[in-house]
Amino acid sequence: LAGGGHNAGGIRGAAGLTSDAERAGFPGSAMISSLLSAQSAVAMNVTVEPAGAYVPKVDIDYGEPAVVFSSWALLALLYDGHLHKRQFMTLADSLKNALADSIEVCRSAVRVIDMNAVNVDFIVDPLPPPKQDHRSDDHGVASLVHRVKQLIRSDSPSRRDHPLEHVNMTQVKVSYEVRVFRAIRVGEAEVARRIDRLQMYSKFSELNHLLTRDLATDDRILSDSVMLDDIGYASRHVVSRPVLTKSLLADCVEEGRLADARRRHQYVVVAALSLIVLITCAGSAVFTIKNPSIVPSRMNPLAGQPPG
Repeated sequence: LAGGGHNAGGIRGAAGLTSDAERAGFPGSAMISSLLSAQSAVAMNVTVEPAGAYVPKVDIDYGEPAVVFSSWALLALLYDGHLHKRQFMTLADSLKNALADSIEVCRSAVRVIDMNAVNVDFIVDPLPPPKQDHRSDDHGVASLVHRVKQLIRSDSPSRRDHPLEHVNMTQVKVSYEVRVFRAIRVGEAEVARRIDRLQMYSKFSELNHLLTRDLATDDRILSDSVMLDDIGYASRHVVSRPVLTKSLLADCVEEGRLADARRRHQYVVVAALSLIVLITCAGSAVFTIKNPSIVPSRMNPLAGQPPG
């Protein structure tokens, strides 16, 4: 935002806060609108200001034409203050790993282009909490939204004594691209389809889980406060990119072999479990079916000659 921020005095509703976030170029402001609907709370002293930016270092030797699919992702954080370079780097690495695992391509094919953050700071005047109706619960709503709603709609005695609540939220828009080359063993149409498939709820939730799990290894505090808010569709471009080094290509080949080994291992485990079930069923059938035999043998001698 020009001038370092936008401050709106007085009382603002969800529409005003949403327009501020959209004016900052962040398409995920629908979450803020759902949090601060006309039936839940009123936002006062809303401030939307930049919270930092980060551009990863890349090789300046752009001498090879390449096909890339670019898109974006929006992260929401319950975080107070500007993000530092280390936090940007942690978010970039974790999102890169999560995207590679979710799209099922090697990490060498995914690159974070840039990251921009805005800080949304506001004071919430909560209204009385609505009646609980389990039939109208928003199934599948992200836990971050649920946490903020609990904060706004809490009806504890301390909330009644101090109704105004300060809320700070940071949104980070991440632009990324997936490069298509022979080592990833996936065609252009399939890469675009996998990126667009992240719009599905199951894939979206899986990507969010992979992101928080990867963040937990580096920064548990950050992993507890970050949620995937929105994600864009794929857009194909032919651009100049640095030549992939032999080490990056070798890493991509190794990741492909590991993925194949993991897939074959799953097939072997399923086949082994199926064989165990068949053996168990066959053994149960053999030992439970008892037909008397009149043919003498060492294992089944006849007690005596039949009469007559």
